[in-house]
Amino acid sequence: MDPAPHGLRPSGPTRSVDPAPHGLRPSGPTPTPTHTRSRALTSPLAGLGRIKVKLGLVIVLGVATAFVVNEVGIVAGVPGLMRAALATLLALLMVQVLTRGMTKPLRDMAAGAQTIAMGRYDLRVEATSRDEVGELARAFNAMAADLGEVDRQRRELVANVSHELRTPITALRAVLENLVDGVSEPDQETLGTALAQAERLGRLVAQLLDLSRLESGIRIIESRSVELRELCDQAVREAGLAGDNITIKARAAPGLALRADPDLLAQVLANLLDNAVRHSPPGGVVTLAAVPRGTGVRLTVTDQGPGIPLADRARVFERFSRLDAGRAADDGGTGLGLAITKEIVELHNGSIRVDDGPGCTMTIDLPGRITMSEVSPAAPVAPPAETPKPQPASPYVPPPLFPRPDLPRTPGWLLPAAGAVGVLASIALPYGPPGIGLLLVAVALGVAAAPALRERITPWSVTFLALAYGLVAVAVVRDADWLVSLLLLAAFLLAALAISGNGRGWLGVIKGGLSVPMAVLRLPWFLEAPFKRIAAPRRMGPVLVGAALTGLLLLVFGALFSSADAVFSSYLSQLFKASDWLSPAPTRIFVFVVFGALLAAAVLAALQPAVEPTPPQISLRVSRAMWFIPLSALNLLFATFVVVQISVLFGGQRQVLRTAGLTYAEYARSGFFQLVWISVFVLAIVAVVAGTLALQGRDRWLIAGQLGLLCGLTLVVLASAQQRLALYIDVYGLSRLRASVGAAIFWLAAIFALVLIAGALRLAGRGRAYWLPRTLVAVTGVGLLAFGIWNPDLRVAQTQLNVREAGRLDVAYLGDLASEAVPALDRLAEPTRSCVLRQVIWANRLDKPDPWNSWNLARVQARDLLSRTSIDRTGFCEPVQRG
Repeated sequence: MDPAPHGLRPSGPTRSVDPAPHGLRPSGPTPTPTHTRSRALTSPLAGLGRIKVKLGLVIVLGVATAFVVNEVGIVAGVPGLMRAALATLLALLMVQVLTRGMTKPLRDMAAGAQTIAMGRYDLRVEATSRDEVGELARAFNAMAADLGEVDRQRRELVANVSHELRTPITALRAVLENLVDGVSEPDQETLGTALAQAERLGRLVAQLLDLSRLESGIRIIESRSVELRELCDQAVREAGLAGDNITIKARAAPGLALRADPDLLAQVLANLLDNAVRHSPPGGVVTLAAVPRGTGVRLTVTDQGPGIPLADRARVFERFSRLDAGRAADDGGTGLGLAITKEIVELHNGSIRVDDGPGCTMTIDLPGRITMSEVSPAAPVAPPAETPKPQPASPYVPPPLFPRPDLPRTPGWLLPAAGAVGVLASIALPYGPPGIGLLLVAVALGVAAAPALRERITPWSVTFLALAYGLVAVAVVRDADWLVSLLLLAAFLLAALAISGNGRGWLGVIKGGLSVPMAVLRLPWFLEAPFKRIAAPRRMGPVLVGAALTGLLLLVFGALFSSADAVFSSYLSQLFKASDWLSPAPTRIFVFVVFGALLAAAVLAALQPAVEPTPPQISLRVSRAMWFIPLSALNLLFATFVVVQISVLFGGQRQVLRTAGLTYAEYARSGFFQLVWISVFVLAIVAVVAGTLALQGRDRWLIAGQLGLLCGLTLVVLASAQQRLALYIDVYGLSRLRASVGAAIFWLAAIFALVLIAGALRLAGRGRAYWLPRTLVAVTGVGLLAFGIWNPDLRVAQTQLNVREAGRLDVAYLGDLASEAVPALDRLAEPTRSCVLRQVIWANRLDKPDPWNSWNLARVQARDLLSRTSIDRTGFCEPVQRG
């Protein structure tokens, strides 16, 4: 017999062929049924449910990327050919990022189809998207699982049928050989043994034919009215003939009947009673019960035998399934009775299962219960129904554009908490610059989300949350919009990372920082249940009635009081002036919705399981020359540059004039931006080399030495950039950009120091530096907090006044500084002082008091200082002097 299903294995011998191409075959001699392809990065568009929409977005974003790159190149003066090349490269990169994971399931399914064709069904395709490709991948997995199960049952069927046929045939052959050889006489006992074996063969073949007819649909149900009490009594009488020392009882409710095939139903009861009798102990009791159940009937057969273990209950209805292999040949069973019973029950649209009990309890639920009045004894037998024609397959229903994601249960306290936070935000935030109100709202958000953050409390999350609140608090003491905006963005990302629980890897840091914004997209499903509960008629009806009664009472009594008292009437008219209360309402409603949704998104991100993204495992084995020579050349170039920097440091301005023809300030200005970019490129090189090359033994030490030397030389380069920046500041003073670049240099130096420490620990056998991403995030937060406390706008004003003469000051630039620069700008000489302070007052709205929610220490101090001095508001400002 061919052991392979038709079409699933190529003809000819295939055992010597690798059944899993492209390295898909699982390791080990026995295939694992749940073998899955290695986890890939999820596509950014995996949440969309239409492949056409995804492809459209890919095209639009690719074109947009090319357009932006081209426009930026035009502004920067990049040549046209280079702009086209960069635009094409970045557009292709954007397409690659967006389509990651969209086509991989198709490739996996193509390889899996080849594997299935060779007789292996253990491959599973990872389906991460929710579009048609994802559905196809899940359908492929289900098909592979079904084929694997069918193949397992087919193999077991062949083995079991062979065994069941061999046993009686062998016994019958032995009896006949003894008769032929004259060893045994053809007496009654010998012929009875031969007859018993022949009858056993007949039963086996008959049951196989019955099962085949039931499964193929040849046996059609001839439904008629069946009175169950009579049917159960008949089944008990027949089973009692074979059950010595076994008591069989029948309990059927009088008048209970249903529409069914009486012959098939009698066979079901006979099979179940036969099993119960054979597995009952001597003197045991078997009970057959029939009771009404809903619109149907429930039949139960209970014995006092050993029962069926829970792990084996799913397989007892398979062909030739036996729990006690030692009783296979002597108990009279063939292992097909329960399989036939299950087919008959399912033909009647019923179900059969094994329930818990003292022994074994078989439970059958059948539909179609009728009353005795509907039973007609003389009713004619219905003619056999025609073989049903196969129905056409139902049309394919594509998944929704935005499939419902898997979400945790929504806490009952979330909506009240979100409403409270939204109300506070709508009061404390609009119509004023950032101040104390922002800090109050941030504290309220943390308190409201605290119940969902209990599982996220770790030293890292506490550190990130403390840094986030520290950065938000800077908004209460600093007034520079550019600085406050940067710190608030960093605080939001730090808080999101703490809430998510991610951060063991670089991809985890990115995912954690974006966890709250991504959770906003899932809020409609997350908030669906609580909103439905609120909008339920039994809850919403009383609220609407109460609101209507409230409005009616206020209207009636308010009109009476207004007509009775003129003062009260004037207050009432002022209260209801539309220009006073209606105009800010849309803004406050918008803020209410935004911050309520922000709290809900934070709670959703906190309740979601923290799953670290798995980066692609790239392990390249290359020749030593491919990395040793380029890194050695790069280190030699860096070392040469460091030597030149040392010569300039000791040679001073004379050395620069003699070699480059530049002043020292011009020399410093020409290089520090490029040196910063060089350090960024070095970080990229270190990340690529350390993350992709798989080296062992001596090569591991060599590349560690090369990369360590490169990082050390880059630290010297950063020191050179900082020195150039300091020289430039000494001549021209600080600006916001120069202050930011100086802070970035220190930040990059800290990164290189952390990278060197991580590399040394990894080389010493301490494992991978899982602490590095979170540590870098914490260092970034500390650096930003220190930068805000350092007060860059005040430092800019101080250095500009110290290094420039009055005629060389950039009045427009100084007038754009924030309120914290007022103490330094107040030291300017007139009329420049009044000119600059007038611009500062106008730019920072210092001429009007702030509302309570915008209280800010820098603005309070600036107003206090300005109130003690006079400003000439009529003088003419000199034209801007650039330096």
